[in-house]
Amino acid sequence: MRSITEEFFKNISRLERGEYMDCFLTYMTSPVIMKLKPSMTISVQSSEIKLFREWAEKLDNQDIKHVEIKSGYEKTVVFIYSEETLTFQLESVENKKILGSLGYTSESSLEEKLERLKLRMTMDEFPHEIGVFLGIPARDVVGFIKGEECIHCGYWKVYGNLSEAKKTFGLYDLSKNIVMESILGGKNLDDTLSIMRSFRGKECSLQ
Repeated sequence: MRSITEEFFKNISRLERGEYMDCFLTYMTSPVIMKLKPSMTISVQSSEIKLFREWAEKLDNQDIKHVEIKSGYEKTVVFIYSEETLTFQLESVENKKILGSLGYTSESSLEEKLERLKLRMTMDEFPHEIGVFLGIPARDVVGFIKGEECIHCGYWKVYGNLSEAKKTFGLYDLSKNIVMESILGGKNLDDTLSIMRSFRGKECSLQ
């Protein structure tokens, strides 16, 4: 029996390219759109960056922003984030300590922090502190930096609280399922985004 993921990708593969990109990008970034995750990076083929920008414009009223953080001949690495969720993420004492050790100042605005991250990505494809921006717990970021042996591999390598990490992984999966069920049910992008909005703030009850 075909899984929902297989069915989803089979169905969207038949769409016109712009519609395909709308569905694919919404699926991939659903944890950020639903504010379960502060940000994520995604690589976009240079030939499709225009379609990406058109999709991003449709999310203007969702508090979802993006920075084209590293451009190359074949692809552009895009940092997609919720301004509200990312700001909260970077304010924790543990995360400030990690970022402070790498030259980020606590007085800097979110835009200034992102500019520094963008600069560091020109020197290193994925500098260690990007884990902080992506919502990975500080303990797991430090464990990765120190080269410790992880206790589990999921959306990230876990070194600390496995039960909490698994709850978060489950929520990320749930957000993707919401998108797949909506689109397979014949909903358009606006309706799908509306359904996703209705789940925002319900993380605790979903756990």
